[in-house]
Amino acid sequence: HRSYSRQRRLAASRTDFHAAANARQVRQAEHHETRAIRHPRPHREIVTMRPMDTPARPTLDVVRWLCNFQGWAGTHIFDAVVPLHEASVRTPGLIAGGQDDGSLFATLAHIAAAGETWLSRWEGNQRATLRDGSDFSDVAAIQKSWIAVERRLAALLRVVTQSHLDGTLHYFTTAGAPQSLPLGQTILHATMHSAHHRAEAAVALTALGSPPRGLDLLDFMRTGSVGA
Repeated sequence: HRSYSRQRRLAASRTDFHAAANARQVRQAEHHETRAIRHPRPHREIVTMRPMDTPARPTLDVVRWLCNFQGWAGTHIFDAVVPLHEASVRTPGLIAGGQDDGSLFATLAHIAAAGETWLSRWEGNQRATLRDGSDFSDVAAIQKSWIAVERRLAALLRVVTQSHLDGTLHYFTTAGAPQSLPLGQTILHATMHSAHHRAEAAVALTALGSPPRGLDLLDFMRTGSVGA
């Protein structure tokens, strides 16, 4: 009789245990279902970019507009450099993965030098070379070179036509490889390349305590500026 009672109690406890376990599973399932409703997982859609049927055709007004933006934003960068000591501008490692020693000086030099190289190609020098930081004595020399390039670019854009932009630019890379690309597209590349390095310079300037004014294209648009 005692053995039978003990078996019944054990069976009842097992039943209670399984019932409790099942109840926990149900509660957990309901909890996860509720979370899924409150916090649905975002639908992930893989977007595959299709190649364009025809090459992009930069228009003359857009090219002039973006080059004007480049000059406007570059001025903001150099304005923010003015209060800094030369030694601070030459501090290495300010820009991770930046030019040469990662200093702001090296990046500013590259902005000016790359702009000069591309402009020389557009002006007909197929074998234009690229200068580096060692070719500039100080920040003032970099800024002087950059201003001169921007003025030459503005003069070029006053005479260039849509036919020129649609034509082909033949040149050699700094490594000596021949290239043939649509002229208008190379100008767009140069403006985007400059914007990339301006962003790096802005990070360094902020770290040095002299952040530049707004550099966004929207900031430029809000000034009411038009193409060069």
